[in-house]
Amino acid sequence: MRVALLNNMNNMAFSVARYLRDRGHDVTLLVMNQELVEAAHFDPSCDTFDLAYQAYMRRLEWGDGKAFATHDMKRVERDLAPYDFVIGSGSAPAYMARIGRRLDVFMPFGYDLAWDPFRPPAFNRRSLRSLLSYPMWQRRGIRASRHVLGDWAPSMIEEPLARLGYEGHRVYASPAQPYGPIYAPEVVERYKGRTYWYPLIQAFRDRMDVVITCQSCHVWKNPNAVRFSKGNDKIIRAVASLKERRPGARVGIVFYEYGFDVEASRDLIAELGVEDAVLWLPRSNRKDIMVNLSLTDFAVGELGSTSWFSGGAIFEGLCAGKPLLHRRDDAEFVERHPDMYPRVNVHAAEDIVTAVLGYLDASEPYREMGRRGRAWFEEHVAGRSISAVEALFTDLPRVDGR
Repeated sequence: MRVALLNNMNNMAFSVARYLRDRGHDVTLLVMNQELVEAAHFDPSCDTFDLAYQAYMRRLEWGDGKAFATHDMKRVERDLAPYDFVIGSGSAPAYMARIGRRLDVFMPFGYDLAWDPFRPPAFNRRSLRSLLSYPMWQRRGIRASRHVLGDWAPSMIEEPLARLGYEGHRVYASPAQPYGPIYAPEVVERYKGRTYWYPLIQAFRDRMDVVITCQSCHVWKNPNAVRFSKGNDKIIRAVASLKERRPGARVGIVFYEYGFDVEASRDLIAELGVEDAVLWLPRSNRKDIMVNLSLTDFAVGELGSTSWFSGGAIFEGLCAGKPLLHRRDDAEFVERHPDMYPRVNVHAAEDIVTAVLGYLDASEPYREMGRRGRAWFEEHVAGRSISAVEALFTDLPRVDGR
């Protein structure tokens, strides 16, 4: 059986493809042609240190939802014809539905489910027809998808699916990312000479007692993006508070120039007088971020107003074996995910202050938290999650990712 992973937003498909290939499956990665800044950022080359992917990756000439109505659907049909089983994200449901095929597994990353079926894409004067046709076909494609894969996520998955009247099979398992075999703590440092900013981070690390790394986009102040808030300001406020509470401690932050509120974060840093405690790096590829995480003391997941169980930054921190600063309200998830990864639960800046003070006084319990998080990642993400996908196209009993 030939399997296709269609669309590589957030690097999800490339990671899943490698895990499945490691288990002997015939998998091809199909990279869509999307007019998005993120499209280049999530090229397979951004998430690996070799070129092996070129043997099982194809670049498509279609995929952008904003130009949906302009694409030759005969071409889409020909490109997908060789594959018996298609796992997709982004606009994959719309294209599959338009050529009369059901998507086997919809693996949403965010707005492809929460926004795209319900509103027109950004204005594109070259294809006014796409403003109406793409959301309609996205709705049809999602409703027709045989399976929807993703951890329990009330606002981002469950509510949109209910709104669409989805009646297919819900698979409660995480898309397996990042690809652990090259990012494991015992492996990743071999690549430190192949990343852009490692010497700068090493120098920053050397003058700090504690380093907190946040690779999430800066979204915390823009009123139009509250739903996707990352709570980056809490880290800044915590470091400012620590400067007063523990004057001799040197606590630093590594940020990336990425997101709506980068300038708002810079302004807050200046207002609170902690410029010397922050290292800004350009928006970076996952392979560089993962090497950089090897030098941090705390990784950061999601700190916004929404409680999350899974996501790219969360799993990157767990994969790196670092204690995770992250908001997760367990009551929301315990029924579907009774075995949860360890984390420092963060609702406010004070929670970060408490964790850092604890680390300064006794770091080993936090290091052990990181090791347990890494073990959880290997069992549940790299292990059970891929088994959950396999069960959908083999005769194995279905598993739900628990």
